[in-house]
Amino acid sequence: VIQTLINHGRSFVFTTAVPPMLAGGLRRAIQIVQAEPERAQTTFARAQELRRLLKDHGIACGGESPIFPIILGSSRDAMDTAEQLQKRGHLVRAVRPPTVPEGSSRLRIVVHSNHSTEEIQALAADIATITQRLKRQQSLQVAAPKPTPLVVCGTDTDVGKTVVSAILVRASLQAGQTTRYLKPIQTGMDSDTDAVVGMAGMDPQCLEAPLLHFPLPASVDQAAADAGEEVRVDTVLASTRQKLASMPQAQWILETAGGLLVPWNAEEDQGDYLRRLGAPCVLVARSGLGTLNHTLLTMEALRSRRLPLRALFLVGEIHPQNRNSIRARHPHLTIFELPLFKNLNRQHLDLWLDAEPGIQQLWSSHART
Repeated sequence: VIQTLINHGRSFVFTTAVPPMLAGGLRRAIQIVQAEPERAQTTFARAQELRRLLKDHGIACGGESPIFPIILGSSRDAMDTAEQLQKRGHLVRAVRPPTVPEGSSRLRIVVHSNHSTEEIQALAADIATITQRLKRQQSLQVAAPKPTPLVVCGTDTDVGKTVVSAILVRASLQAGQTTRYLKPIQTGMDSDTDAVVGMAGMDPQCLEAPLLHFPLPASVDQAAADAGEEVRVDTVLASTRQKLASMPQAQWILETAGGLLVPWNAEEDQGDYLRRLGAPCVLVARSGLGTLNHTLLTMEALRSRRLPLRALFLVGEIHPQNRNSIRARHPHLTIFELPLFKNLNRQHLDLWLDAEPGIQQLWSSHART
């Protein structure tokens, strides 16, 4: 129904009729352009300069109009590139199907007469930098199969993500799969990686060290600032994909640092990283009083980023009312209830797994996907 309305709803698609107020403004604008032809000359000169600079960087863009496209192909590439350009101060939009044919998503560049030479040069340089990085990532993806990790994220810190990660690792090992666990960013002196290896009975030779590790036990942005560094999504994403591609046959479990929207820097957060990674998630939340708001908000944030939610783990004392409230709103969601173990070891994880065949079904389904 949504797709039908988007593509065929007469009151939804291209409602571009000009109201009287704007018609008056446009009429006056035409008069100004006719009286001051140098504005148009400047606009065309700026557009030609931008084309020349882009051509020097190997980026094709034909025509003579001050409005022109840069074809990128996939919708995700166009959206990601436009978002990165906007963060650098350029008002560039992405155009996707159904406005353009499938496989021809693009950037829409609009040059104005008041754009300075410096702005034109900065835009060309930023487009070149971002598209070249995109090509390198695409070549890496073509060179090796692209594994799809299962991401363990939480509503908060200390909700049990590491224990759930160990359970998923253990279930994968029991299924005879080559398994790898990765915590891209670790904050604090404790090692979640060592904890998972110990609880799941994982071979230490299969250990994957965090991509970044900061001593301060705080949010990613604060821990990085304390270490005199800055974490950028582009950098961590590229390193993550490279790590995944190094062992494409493995089943990967990735554990996030803190909640879904933990800041990574002044502009980006963990949700930006996961959205661009595009991997399915399991969500870990507390079971008790007060969890409903955090859990439902996080589920809404995952949905808005188009991240598939495979399962929800409610950790702590069993709370049937909270479980039932969530299930009433999400009847098809797989929900696991995980008690607090007195001893976090492989034997206790195995006992819980024996009583929860749904975990093997979850992992087997993800592995097939």
